[in-house]
Amino acid sequence: MAIVINGSGTVTGLAVGGLPDGTVDAGTLASNAVTEAKIASNAVVTTKLNDDAVTNAKMANDAITEHELAGSAVVTAAINDDAITAAKLASGVGGKVLQVVEAADTGEYDSNNTSLTNIPNLSVALTPSASSSKFLVLISLGGVGTHSSNQRNSFALRRAISGGATSVPYVMTRSSAHDAITNSNVFGYDTQGIFLDEPSTASAITYSVQMAAQSGYARINANMGTNDCMSSIAVMEIGA
Repeated sequence: MAIVINGSGTVTGLAVGGLPDGTVDAGTLASNAVTEAKIASNAVVTTKLNDDAVTNAKMANDAITEHELAGSAVVTAAINDDAITAAKLASGVGGKVLQVVEAADTGEYDSNNTSLTNIPNLSVALTPSASSSKFLVLISLGGVGTHSSNQRNSFALRRAISGGATSVPYVMTRSSAHDAITNSNVFGYDTQGIFLDEPSTASAITYSVQMAAQSGYARINANMGTNDCMSSIAVMEIGA
């Protein structure tokens, strides 16, 4: 059948497949002529997409699931700081040390206060990663002494929660040792304390070491001619 272009602009005599290959090129197509309805299913394949053609704006919400992620696709640099919370840790992951803070001092310190008061420079502050965390507190006091024998020093761990209660959850008491090395009427020994605290809070916490004298003076880091005494506190947050 002959192809006829009518005066009205219509074309007759043209069957499907009647145009030779290459007759309709990109310049022949009007702008926006190819719509979604004209594209066959599965017509657009990977090779037809330019590099970087698919942007964030073209991704549907929740389009990427765990099935779309290749093995080892998520690297450390792709995870924001503090993005992984305790709630996202698998069962059995608990018990790991999440953070450690510490303070130490070698300065000799005397006190005649019979009430528990903070020892200077033996306090640490930290913010828990989760309210379910536990805290292992290690206290080491060097050169502990009094001004005479048969006296007793008291030491305690003080916990202060930001915006909450202040308490003294752990108290340890030591008597001066009769057979300790002495210098200028000072009885010296070391003492340690290990405590596992469960404050059940995500607010900032300050741990402090406190000291009180039964009578006379209590002392830490006593200078017994060597100047090598040191006292310290270390706190480790343990994931629940």
